[in-house]
Amino acid sequence: MKQLVPITVLTAGLLLALPARADVVEDLRALYARGDSAAAYALAIRHQLDMEGDPAFDYEFGIAAIDSGHYSQGVFALERVLLQNPDDHRTRLELARGYFLLEQYDRARREFETVLAAAPPVSVQENIQRFLNIIRVKESRYQSTARLTFDLDRGWDSNVNSAPFSPEFVSPVLGPGTLSSGSTQLGDFYTEANVGASLTIPVAPGRYVGASFDVHHRSNDEHDRFDTDAQTMTVSLTDNVGDLQTTFAFRAQNYELDHTTYRTLGSLSADTRHTLDARTQLTGFMSYASQHFPGADVQDSHLFNAGIGLIRALDWPGKPVAFGSVYFGQETPHEEGTSADAIAHRDIKGLSGGLQWTLGESTSLTTTLAWQNSRYQGVNSLFLARREDDFGSLGLILKHLLDDRWSVSAEASTTTNDSNFAINKYDRELFTLNLRYEY
Repeated sequence: MKQLVPITVLTAGLLLALPARADVVEDLRALYARGDSAAAYALAIRHQLDMEGDPAFDYEFGIAAIDSGHYSQGVFALERVLLQNPDDHRTRLELARGYFLLEQYDRARREFETVLAAAPPVSVQENIQRFLNIIRVKESRYQSTARLTFDLDRGWDSNVNSAPFSPEFVSPVLGPGTLSSGSTQLGDFYTEANVGASLTIPVAPGRYVGASFDVHHRSNDEHDRFDTDAQTMTVSLTDNVGDLQTTFAFRAQNYELDHTTYRTLGSLSADTRHTLDARTQLTGFMSYASQHFPGADVQDSHLFNAGIGLIRALDWPGKPVAFGSVYFGQETPHEEGTSADAIAHRDIKGLSGGLQWTLGESTSLTTTLAWQNSRYQGVNSLFLARREDDFGSLGLILKHLLDDRWSVSAEASTTTNDSNFAINKYDRELFTLNLRYEY
């Protein structure tokens, strides 16, 4: 018969655990005080899994990691401390130093200036000013950076042609009708590849020009007439002024269906991000796009969108980051006439949001939710009514970093387009495995 452990022994073990945690923090402080940051880092790594999230431990772990050359780990640990104690300027100074060593000068400057605004002792102000001077010198060197990304996806799409499940419909003009073969929902496995290259060129402190080119290809296993390709070029200008970052961009895209151009697009956009405090960012965006559909000029349109959003770090288990936005838009046709109004003249409003949890040092889980309403202005000649759609989507993404360059992720999503026209109603489920490389 298995012998039961006395309750007094279990209680004693629980009581001993608390001093043990305190002892680890004291040992880390002692090692760091002796100047042995490598030993402090090694000790912290041994206790990371069971003590991560304790602000006292995360602070000692963070400064030991930074001083022993593990900058990213140190920054992550100190960011966790600030999420719980946003007024801890000692931690903010060490985080600024970590950003500086990672050459994330915009972030470093923002944290240094936040501490400076709190009127610290003169010696601290002088030290901060030295860092700020170095940042200005480094930014003035105008060093360009290049980046290459490659994505390979394999997945299942329940509706590769975004078509209704049933071919049957009823029209006030034609009466009962049936859609042609291939105009209803088709499911298939697919392989997708994306290659992107970008170049960033600083032109002044806090200002840089960017250029990127991305190539996309998606191939369905069976229904290859719904294969897609896209080539996208983007040129941008980004300004960082204090807590405000603004990016202006021009984008040109050629989108192909079955290796034939289906749509071309040119757009202008402005995106802003304002840091309100250590946990909160306010975002805003505005865009204009001109779309052309070769061979179907009645669909050509101008598309306007504008919206605001919020990003907030929450003090919940798992330290999730919440994000959300609301937007409004309007699409207007290039051509005048009833047919163009029925297809390409609509008012748009929408909501989107989600949560991202950090499950570990290299793993994250993101949930997304979106809704969009489109109300068309023209009367459809087949249904003798104005079309109205409600589009909704729900997604889940699990991502794991293999190292500094490679990552894998799994994604599942479901979408529904509800419409007052039967031929525009559809559901869609996607399941995707992704391998990503960044250089």
